[in-house]
Amino acid sequence: MGFLQVFTVGFTVFLALLVVIAWLGWSKPGPGTDYRKEFFTALMGIESLLIGAFVQEFRVQDQAQLAAEARQEARTLSSGLAQLEGLTTHINLQARTARDSLRGSQAVLDSIRLTITRTTRAAMLAK
Repeated sequence: MGFLQVFTVGFTVFLALLVVIAWLGWSKPGPGTDYRKEFFTALMGIESLLIGAFVQEFRVQDQAQLAAEARQEARTLSSGLAQLEGLTTHINLQARTARDSLRGSQAVLDSIRLTITRTTRAAMLAK
């Protein structure tokens, strides 16, 4: 619990005691000076404000918790995305290497075919 919540609970208990004391008449008002109803109304108004602050603090803490969870989820997703990008780069590199290797093999094959063709022509011309 935050400071505001602890303060609100403590002050609520204190005000509840004051209301009970005032309402039951333990404060011994003098003749013609009974302000119990006004005192009770004022204390209940203050109590309503404090309960509102208490509820608002819970909402703020809930929103902060949700924001922390969202940040953690974003970090997890970002880490997963970085791993996926690394894998994609690795696969692209392997594909490029395989493509280059295929081109090199094709060049060697073309060279062999050219050599065979030239040799065959030279043999035909030599006959």
